Amino acid sequence: MAEFKGKKVEDLIVAILLSDSHIRKNHRKNYEILFSLDKEKNYILHNYVIRNNIQDSISIKQIDDQKYVFENNIMLERIVRDWTDGQRVTSINPQLLNTNVYTLLICLFAYKGKKDVIIHTNMAREAQATVQFFIYELMGTHLIPNGKVFKVRLLNKLVAKSIIEGRPYYESMEIMSLLSDQEKHYFYDQHHSFIEGNLSYANY
Repeated sequence: MAEFKGKKVEDLIVAILLSDSHIRKNHRKNYEILFSLDKEKNYILHNYVIRNNIQDSISIKQIDDQKYVFENNIMLERIVRDWTDGQRVTSINPQLLNTNVYTLLICLFAYKGKKDVIIHTNMAREAQATVQFFIYELMGTHLIPNGKVFKVRLLNKLVAKSIIEGRPYYESMEIMSLLSDQEKHYFYDQHHSFIEGNLSYANY
């Protein structure tokens, strides 16, 4: 159980670091992460913490309307020291990239732009390229670096995977909401019978 919880904490830290997060040191000279989260997505973070019973393993405080701080713990300290220059992510350990990290990244931080689904990021360019390569190898979806953002493509594959793996209903629906109308119609045409039979798992 401790190993399970530890992995869920690690995945959340990684997903936050891949976003437009900022690293700072607190008054004790320990690292913590500042990040932004739309109010409409706060429930996804809250439910992830409760569902995986990690509320006693982490401390995330809301500091204003949409800004949060992930306070220091041993795991955060290790990842920040391994991955960053003390301010932003400069290198990635691909072994920590997995479906759960990617799903969290999309559900918490992706939004629809005028033409593309966008995720703002503060990672160095070399780290972005590493994430782009390994996420495509893992998921078959594209995270295309474009300066300080990723453009996200082929999200329909993640929707299908989230349903197959029995992730919470609201996560699958959050990803589905990011698809274009054309992508949604195509997805329903391809997976209609499967969706009807499998979108009945817990939505907490």
